[in-house]
Amino acid sequence: MRFCNQDNTKVVDSRPVEDTNAIRRRRMCESCGKRFTTYEKVETIPLSVIKKDQTREAYHRSKIQDGVLRACYKRPIPIETIESMIDSIEGSIFENADKEISASVRLSWSISKISMLLHMSALHPYIVNLRM
Repeated sequence: MRFCNQDNTKVVDSRPVEDTNAIRRRRMCESCGKRFTTYEKVETIPLSVIKKDQTREAYHRSKIQDGVLRACYKRPIPIETIESMIDSIEGSIFENADKEISASVRLSWSISKISMLLHMSALHPYIVNLRM
């Protein structure tokens, strides 16, 4: 909002809003000195997953989480390790994907991380016994 049809404003105060992922900024028009408030929200672009039959659906972290938890079922892997692996998979997805990612690429990243984790958990009892 501009009071004097001037574009130059100055940010006086900036605070995060508690309830939403927004930032509340107090601004001042440099021409007339009037103050006003703006709310800025981070705009996220939704990621689409391209399925094998070329249909698209929205990306859901819970699907990766369900698969990883199923793969690590009955294994001595701490939940913190599983969560950090899911964060790592999700980070590589958002880092390498623009707006769409194929399901096969997402699956290959997940499988490589899971197989490395399961390999380490399979070796864990032997490593513990070697230390004794």
